[in-house]
Amino acid sequence: MVNQICINLNNAAVDEIKNGNLVSAFRMLSHACQTASKSHKHVDSDGETYRYSWVDCSRSLLPVFRKHPKFSEGSAAFLWLKFLLIETPMGLDSVDDLCPCGYTWVLWFNLGIVSALLGTSVCEAGRMLLDQALRLFDRVEHRLRPEPDSKHWSLLQLAVLNNRVCVLKDLSRDREMLNGLVGIGLACSKSWSKLETMDYDFFHWVADTHLLARTAVAA
Repeated sequence: MVNQICINLNNAAVDEIKNGNLVSAFRMLSHACQTASKSHKHVDSDGETYRYSWVDCSRSLLPVFRKHPKFSEGSAAFLWLKFLLIETPMGLDSVDDLCPCGYTWVLWFNLGIVSALLGTSVCEAGRMLLDQALRLFDRVEHRLRPEPDSKHWSLLQLAVLNNRVCVLKDLSRDREMLNGLVGIGLACSKSWSKLETMDYDFFHWVADTHLLARTAVAA
């Protein structure tokens, strides 16, 4: 039942995000993460157990943030605002006896974005949420390291790198942010043939914009 609860919470949270209800989504994803962390089983999932699909929430979220007088001070405009749904091709009952570690990285990823949004200067919720977002993205990045070089994992890696840079910017951790921008550039060069043009252009735009802003400040 734990896996069913966590997966349903994740997918319901994405629906809440689409409707602009970030606080509700934050509570759902936090509860899912806490619930999953308390359950550990010795039966792992395989590559066919779960499917993941992207949900683009930028059109519902960005208009809300643009109305805020401090929108230009935060990194909300540069965040990758696509979230992941978890699907079970064999049905939810098929994952009852499996360890949650097969999908917890999705919970971390989605909660990381919500934490970054709520922690940015636009929402003024504080540094604590930005620190949490950074920790969550670091966990996802660590989880991705053994994965094969494919379209799905390459896109996810760039999404994590991109959002991590945004959080570092809001935390004023400039040196780490610069290293992150280099990482985005390297990942784009490595994965350009696997990405959709629109996605590739977005990540390049974020990196170039941040680098130009740093150059202007230095000058």
